[in-house]
Amino acid sequence: MHVPLDAPMMQARQQTWFAPAGIAAAALASGTARDRRPDQIFSAAPSVENFEALRAAYRSNGGIVRADELARALQHKQRGDFVGLARNIASGLILGFEWQGSFWIPLFQFERMELSLNQGARQVLAELAGVIDGWALAVWFVQPSSWLRGQLPLNLLRCNLQSVLAAARADRFVADG
Repeated sequence: MHVPLDAPMMQARQQTWFAPAGIAAAALASGTARDRRPDQIFSAAPSVENFEALRAAYRSNGGIVRADELARALQHKQRGDFVGLARNIASGLILGFEWQGSFWIPLFQFERMELSLNQGARQVLAELAGVIDGWALAVWFVQPSSWLRGQLPLNLLRCNLQSVLAAARADRFVADG
């Protein structure tokens, strides 16, 4: 039996599913990941430690889920299905990244109860389309931005969208050369 991703399930999953495991748990316990600034944690290519840090960074904003789980939840809420989700990812409307054979999607892009797309997130993704994608884009939202006076774009997305859009435009300009 499949249980949809609704508020009670998300709360339960955040308490257990997001717990670091293996190498990342040892790194967090020893303080190596916990004591580093976000830009230091994410400066390297994807690794177990960096993936766990990314999961932790998104935890307070809904976390991240595998695409197949999100597709089932969307279908349950009659908001779409796997094909529609894949289409939205391919067109850049939804941010996702691959990690060890699974495709992961940060849930901040969705309104929590309805699982409809957050329009602010869509606008920011459109600004960065073709310049940053996948892992790097997931990191962009949870790294301090100099354009935002050291704030995380993710933390300002709902309360100061215009500043986040300006930061995305500036980073797009820099990346494009």
